[in-house]
Amino acid sequence: MRKTSAIFIPVFILVFFFPACVIPLIFVDDSGRATREIVHRTIPLEPAGTISVETGAGDIDIRGWERKEAEISAEDEWGRASGRGGWIWGESRQGLPDVVIDQIENFIKIKTRSSGREDVVRPVHYTLNVPRSVNLKDIRTGQGNVRVGDIFGRVRVDVDEGNVAVENYSGSLDVSVNRGSVEAEILDLRTEDEALITVRDGDVTLYLQPEAKVRFEISADHGDITSEFNLGQPLSAKRISARVGTGDGATLSITVLNGNVRLKKTK
Repeated sequence: MRKTSAIFIPVFILVFFFPACVIPLIFVDDSGRATREIVHRTIPLEPAGTISVETGAGDIDIRGWERKEAEISAEDEWGRASGRGGWIWGESRQGLPDVVIDQIENFIKIKTRSSGREDVVRPVHYTLNVPRSVNLKDIRTGQGNVRVGDIFGRVRVDVDEGNVAVENYSGSLDVSVNRGSVEAEILDLRTEDEALITVRDGDVTLYLQPEAKVRFEISADHGDITSEFNLGQPLSAKRISARVGTGDGATLSITVLNGNVRLKKTK
């Protein structure tokens, strides 16, 4: 668990020199990374609602809960402790990144608005608690990790550079990663469910229940495919077209250019 501590500046100094400014609360984690909260909002959202998140850089963490609302937190990486009691202020003199949240009926759209300067990409880290039944549409980050868990519905994730982790999830999944790994646990697969995972440089590890009924289409041109399931073909291999279980099943398609694919059974 991340430990945080608040940094306090004497109030009389702030009041004297900056009477009109708003001072955000700043936290420091064990690695010395300092963050400040930009947004913390709770918005009503009925089950089966839709959420999209788009940011140029930063992690996105999404978890399901029992409430009919979405809790949205956004933090800016503000500075870093120097290790000698001082601070490296970095880009702290710039204003806070602009986080835009729009809601249309049962659809919440969250976006980090660009500064307009191509050389400035400030990480914004998003943490969301959402209804367990939800559609995550266009969860995008240029540089950062995406973690999703404890939900069911539909998920679409797009990452340029970073890792994707999906756990305790049920439903259709669409993940695209340019450089990074994907680790996904998909449970209670139905015939209508589809999973499409595409990675250019990185590995894919997929966890399924031992009794899962699945049609696989897998390719790893510059890697290997291994499986704890009996795919009826010699392994390791570069390409697999196989069926697991009897009767109709979900469709899972995995394409990796440079990396390995591992199929594992959930414990």
